[in-house]
Amino acid sequence: MKPFFILVLSSLLIACGPVYETKTTYVIPTDAQGKNCASKCEKDRATCQQSCDNKYDVCMRETRLIKQNRYLEEKNQYLEKKNLCKGKEKDKDCQHLREPYVSTYVSESDCRQDCGCQTNFERCFEICGGQVLKETRCVSDCDQ
Repeated sequence: MKPFFILVLSSLLIACGPVYETKTTYVIPTDAQGKNCASKCEKDRATCQQSCDNKYDVCMRETRLIKQNRYLEEKNQYLEKKNLCKGKEKDKDCQHLREPYVSTYVSESDCRQDCGCQTNFERCFEICGGQVLKETRCVSDCDQ
């Protein structure tokens, strides 16, 4: 019992740990050529993000449809087997018959929402002569 209590207590302490936030500041290049270059980086980032968002939306629709269809197929197979098992409850195959859950099939983890647009923008911005300054600070439960 004691090891279980220690495990639960340590899990709670970890969950209440400090929370950090990173603030990013962009220092724009001072010369006209650098400013134009940085402006192009931002336009490229916006285009990249729009394309990424569109691909994500399409992926989500297709994934939901595919997985929903897979669930419906499994559900129909289950109902057919269940129908065949009426009166055969002692049959081994009928005893292990399990109804599918829609949550098992409908997952959104198959689609990527981050296409690296921000990372590419920051590299481009620095190449243009700008600076990317990142500051990480503790914002909650900092005294631990």
